[in-house]
Amino acid sequence: APDMDAFGRPLNCTSRHMMHRYPYRSQCNLHLTQKFHSLYPLARNVPILSKKSAVGIVMATGSVGAAIDKDNVDVYLSTDGGMYWAQVLRGPHFYAFGDHGGIIVAIRQGNITNEIIYSHDEGETWEKYVFSQERIIVYGLLTEPGEKTTVFSLFGSRPDRHSWIVVQVNLSSVLGSPCGADDYKQWSPTDNPRVDCLLGSKMVFERRIAHSLCFN
Repeated sequence: APDMDAFGRPLNCTSRHMMHRYPYRSQCNLHLTQKFHSLYPLARNVPILSKKSAVGIVMATGSVGAAIDKDNVDVYLSTDGGMYWAQVLRGPHFYAFGDHGGIIVAIRQGNITNEIIYSHDEGETWEKYVFSQERIIVYGLLTEPGEKTTVFSLFGSRPDRHSWIVVQVNLSSVLGSPCGADDYKQWSPTDNPRVDCLLGSKMVFERRIAHSLCFN
């Protein structure tokens, strides 16, 4: 589990209640599962998100503690293929990648809202964007296959009566001008921080530097 929560505070995942139920387990495990919504049918948690076009970035809904806790889920993100994780959002969210992972969009589940949040530095910071004067219930968030675009589509309904609404948001202006050679770094996946190879081979990918504000 990460050491810090999404607000930079120590992540205290020990409790007398959990230690009583699971005395022989670590109290600070990070639990992520593709079957979260199968285990808890009323939960609308997004499956673990990993895309070939956004190499190295993995985003997932899960919980920290001795076991999966459906009532205490947050959003976690890894920028190194799942080796290390950070808590980036509190509570359940819908989320999607754009611009090869150069921008991440999320929206809180269960809220009647007219805001999305987005990050252009791999989840380190988040900013708000108001997409409409009318608040809606959001049921999902999508982008085009390939995650090359900065156009995101969210679909939902009016809160007073069910009436489908689709909103498209284009965040291209957030990233600005196209990236240059100095905006990229080389990265190799590994399961050992001292060795830059995986399963006997070394693969090198070119990735945008997280703090470079530019369009891939």
